[in-house]
Amino acid sequence: MLLAASLALAVVTTGSGLPFAPADVAFVARPGASSVGVSAASTNAGSSNVVSASAAASGLQRAVSAGADLARSEPVAFFALFVAGIVLFAPGSAFTLAAGVAYGMWLGLALSVTATMVAAVIHFAIARHLLQGVVRRRLADRRPFEILDRAVSRDGWKVVGLTRLSAIIPGAVQNCLYAITSVRFRTFVLASIVGLVPPTLFFAAAGSTGRDLLGAGGMGAAGVTPFGIRAAALGALALAVALLVRRARRELRSAE
Repeated sequence: MLLAASLALAVVTTGSGLPFAPADVAFVARPGASSVGVSAASTNAGSSNVVSASAAASGLQRAVSAGADLARSEPVAFFALFVAGIVLFAPGSAFTLAAGVAYGMWLGLALSVTATMVAAVIHFAIARHLLQGVVRRRLADRRPFEILDRAVSRDGWKVVGLTRLSAIIPGAVQNCLYAITSVRFRTFVLASIVGLVPPTLFFAAAGSTGRDLLGAGGMGAAGVTPFGIRAAALGALALAVALLVRRARRELRSAE
């Protein structure tokens, strides 16, 4: 049933016109390339991709730095921007990195999970109270939606928690989709929090460790902890999160 629910969630998402545009994938078009210089064009395309990746990384670093500065100087404004970004379907990882830089791992985790859940509740409320009737009528005759609705009625907490953890589709899209099913609000909130904590903890820890590496300082700086130990702990956390995600996906595949 969980496997069917996960597949139905993906099918409903990609087939219903919802705003699903993964931000981590970029395609670089190179018009005008001729078939004569295939090798040279491939080399140039590879170089272009490297430059694009470097520019993206540089842009992310600047965004995280600006976000951390805002978080330290105007925490309320940063929280509001965090919530607004998630509501507008922006990736939350950059905000969480900035929170980790500004506040450290644990406070950054708490702030990030809170902001993400506030945005999730906003999505859920809008979709359930304003869009549920219209969307359900459009999807009523679609088999994937029926499977998803039946699955969340039977194992709502498990379906929501595992799809959060496994990151099958973006969380903002999940918020809207689950709102039009019969899942209970309380189940949606509690299962979402459980599924969000491991990956959010990793990004908050990465931001905190990166701050210490660069000597950025900030609230909650761990000056007595050797960086090597913190880096090893971050690596262990990354491994633990990866294993959790892998187990969640295996659970979704093997469940009946």
